[in-house]
Amino acid sequence: MFKPQQILRVLVAEAPCEATTNLVDFFRFRGFQSAAIETPNDVMEELKVAAYHVMVLDSEYLNGSGEGIISRVRQTHGYQVGIVVLSGTGEPESRIRALNIGGDACLQRPVDLEELEAQVWQIYQRLRLNDAETGDDNTWAFYPGNGVLATVSGRRINLTGSESRVISVLAQNCGKVVDRQELIAIMAPGGAPEDTRRLDVLISRLRAKVKSQSGDELSIRTFRNMGYALSDINVIA
Repeated sequence: MFKPQQILRVLVAEAPCEATTNLVDFFRFRGFQSAAIETPNDVMEELKVAAYHVMVLDSEYLNGSGEGIISRVRQTHGYQVGIVVLSGTGEPESRIRALNIGGDACLQRPVDLEELEAQVWQIYQRLRLNDAETGDDNTWAFYPGNGVLATVSGRRINLTGSESRVISVLAQNCGKVVDRQELIAIMAPGGAPEDTRRLDVLISRLRAKVKSQSGDELSIRTFRNMGYALSDINVIA
């Protein structure tokens, strides 16, 4: 069984339809890694990639083999893989069946993309939290593509543009002190050297924001008259 890494990949098996948004393109646009599943065998091949995986499965695609795919994934990987089932009906019986055969969630087509993305992130949080509890994953993850910070417990923190730029530089220099002037320059292009107070306020508010939204402490250390350092974080391109 694979050992998940920080990367989140969304595997999509959907019926081609010009009238609907291609979900692979949508997830890639939102900063995720995403791949299309065209045959049942594709599923098991894609799951060999070391990553956290969430599969979005159209219940009427892949020649009606959706239930068999879910059973196979659960037998091989247990609940280390997230599964969102897309159903053509909103009837309770359909949703209950999807959950009973091993789905984590069931959404009705045509699916609301914001709801689908939120569901994928919720499952991702569960996957990372499970690893954190077993000691397999004790680092944070930063997704520059969509400006998201994922805490050790899997909580999703949406960052502003300035916050994202500062975290990006700190994460790329993980464990090292980054000079204040460098952070000021990246925080707001064209910023003046005297904007040091603005940087301190941003860091302070970011710490408070992360604490209030997740309960976790952001591991940013202050080095007097030098700058800041961030530890225990991975940048996920």
